[in-house]
Amino acid sequence: TRGCRFNCDFCSVIRINGRGQRHREPAVVVDELRVRTEMPGRPPGTPIVVFLTDDDLAADQDYAGALFEAMASANLPVRFAAQTSIGLAGNPELLEAAAAAGAALFFVGFESVTRDALVEANKKNRPGEYAKLVRRLHDADIAVEGGFIFGFDAHRPGVFAETVTAADAIGVDTAHFTILTPLPGTQTFSRLHGEGRIFDYDWSHYNAYRTLFHPQHMSPATLDGGLRWAYNAFY
Repeated sequence: TRGCRFNCDFCSVIRINGRGQRHREPAVVVDELRVRTEMPGRPPGTPIVVFLTDDDLAADQDYAGALFEAMASANLPVRFAAQTSIGLAGNPELLEAAAAAGAALFFVGFESVTRDALVEANKKNRPGEYAKLVRRLHDADIAVEGGFIFGFDAHRPGVFAETVTAADAIGVDTAHFTILTPLPGTQTFSRLHGEGRIFDYDWSHYNAYRTLFHPQHMSPATLDGGLRWAYNAFY
């Protein structure tokens, strides 16, 4: 799929691919997967592992259900990973279909463990539900990689330890920590640029792992160091 129905302030997806979603026919996806399972040199019975690079596979749950059903019906030796919003775990039928289709891991953008930061980012996640939803994915034998962003105005220096503790408590299998990045075209860029807070306009630095603006409640050095600390502390 291309496009996303959500409108998170920091995200460039809808600025590049649009707000509406465009889908490929499930049968076409299954045919492409079948070709990959028949590639020469693959030992018989060995599953292939693929990553479906949709920005949010479950943004359109009707389509996701049709895709999962088609994949499961084809009975291919495929295990897949994908990026998806946590809402998928709140739909028992869709979750069951994903597991039957061969889902092995979902990357989930939790973004923050504090509701204030999520409101700031125009993100609908509810931190109080994280643990329950991760548990549902685990019950379906699906691993979870949690994505967390540091640097929202609601964040203070204690956010690093708070996030690491919460990520461990909700049970994510791996964690991906990044720094809020004001990508051109996003609401985050417009706001921070308008406030004169962006100090680095070298686009090669816009990689989500370095501070490019003046945070509200900490120094850029604290934000940079906090990211490294979080990786070391979690792992």
